[in-house]
Parts: sequence; C-alpha cells; structure tokens
Amino acid sequence: MPTTGTRIALFVPPPPFPASTPFYVDQGFACQVIVGDPDYVGDCMTASTHFDLWLDGGQQPATVDIDNAPGAYPKRDLTNYPNGLSAGSHTFVGVFVFDGVVTQTVTVTILFT
Repeated sequence: MPTTGTRIALFVPPPPFPASTPFYVDQGFACQVIVGDPDYVGDCMTASTHFDLWLDGGQQPATVDIDNAPGAYPKRDLTNYPNGLSAGSHTFVGVFVFDGVVTQTVTVTILFT
C-alpha cells in the first residue's frame, strides 16, 4: 500500500515531530506459519484480527496492508496523514485485536512542533 512521509512507530515514538509534515502509522501482526498450529495463520488473517488506531480520542480510518514474506504474512493496518498534524501534543492509542480479543494497547503522546 502506498504510504506518505515518514513512518511513526508507536513502540518507538519520535522526539518532537515537525508539524504539518506527512507521516503514517502502520502496525499490526506478523501472521507466521507455526508448525503444529495450522489454524494460527487463518485466525490471524480474519477480519477479527486488526490494529485500531485512535488519535486524540477519535478512531482513525485505516487500510489493511498484507505482505507475503517467507514463513509469514505481515498484516498491518495503515493510516496515512498526508498533511501531518497541527502543532501541539497529540495522543495516539493503538489497540491490537487478535481473533476478536484485545491482546495489547499502547498509548503515546507525541509533540508536534
């Protein structure tokens, strides 16, 4: 999927990020082929496995981005911000949902200058 600007990774947030500068958030799951668990990839690839991104309290639209890698199918949800964000602090909340169950939540506040 096409992206805009620089990737912001929620697990390694940037120091202050330039305001009005394009960026994207692309997070999700590595749907690995696991020997002895043939259902894992299937469970990982369903619509009930996804990454939800919230920005300043509002859920953000995303596009499913699936790649084909040796032994895995990385499945991520991509949100582009082609115009960046306004100056100030913005809070991102990422919710990882695997097969309908929340497995992890990460909250990051980033200063845009």
